Amino acid sequence: MPLGAVRTADQVLKDKQMAARDFFVEVDHMEIGNLTYQSIPYRFSGIQREAPAAAPMLGQHNEEILCGRLGYTKTELAKLKEAGVI
Repeated sequence: MPLGAVRTADQVLKDKQMAARDFFVEVDHMEIGNLTYQSIPYRFSGIQREAPAAAPMLGQHNEEILCGRLGYTKTELAKLKEAGVI
């Protein structure tokens, strides 16, 4: 029968084993400030783990996606903003 401890979120955040494995990391969010995020739960020897990034703000990547990946021009992007589409 599978068995495990039942803990509150606060207990998990303060767990010594989780701390020893660097399971949680502090991430700086541009509006909210520091947040605690889950890190990558697995490790491979010789491979550096990247820290998670904060969640993007609404529209933060519009130009990158619309112009860089979908082929819109910056003029078209400006027109979409003026029309209230984005």
